[in-house]
Amino acid sequence: MKRTLTFFLLLSLLVTAGWAQSDGVVQDDTQTQPTWKDKLSTNELFRHEVHFTMGDPVVAAAITDNFPDLFPHPWYEDHDPYSWFAPDDQYEGITWSSFALTVGYSYRVTKWFWVGADLSYCGFYTPVYDRPTGVIDRYDHTHLLHIMPTFRFSWVNKKIVTCYSDLGLGLRLEKHGGIYNDFFVSMLGQITLVGVRVGRQWYGSAEFGVGPMGVFRFGFGYQFNTHKNH
Repeated sequence: MKRTLTFFLLLSLLVTAGWAQSDGVVQDDTQTQPTWKDKLSTNELFRHEVHFTMGDPVVAAAITDNFPDLFPHPWYEDHDPYSWFAPDDQYEGITWSSFALTVGYSYRVTKWFWVGADLSYCGFYTPVYDRPTGVIDRYDHTHLLHIMPTFRFSWVNKKIVTCYSDLGLGLRLEKHGGIYNDFFVSMLGQITLVGVRVGRQWYGSAEFGVGPMGVFRFGFGYQFNTHKNH
């Protein structure tokens, strides 16, 4: 009887010791799993980012009434130098536009959420000709400047590939020059529905969205960490 009790007592002690040892291993494994902040110290993820993009001017042209002038449209009488029935002695040429150029900075708050700010510019230039001589009399021009706080949600975070969506809302500064000189200030936003970045510290990007910074945007950027990240 005593031998039986002793056997079961030793068996219980062995099982308890094995369970405790097993718990210790699991706890150690859990503790060794790196968090997203740990990945900052190994430069697997980055806290800071600066970027530059170029986008099409379609939305910017639409909100400044320059959209039809981006393309030849001979049905407009004052664009035809040979129409002598125009209401004045001048006619406009084809409007030329810059790209929507954007520079910005982003700060990673969590693994999947960023905050930042973008500064964007787009310009439109229209030559106005003297009808009898065909000489350029002046340039009518429009300048758009946007200053936007941004909020980014990255839903794929790999070493090389990041997929994200972005929302910006801020000030729109619009300046007209030429025959009319006006200045407007209003609110405007930019939505990036899908964005893809490929690369490590230096990367290339492509975005699709809606806003004055472009429907289609392409660019590059640089990510980095500092000693204060950790």
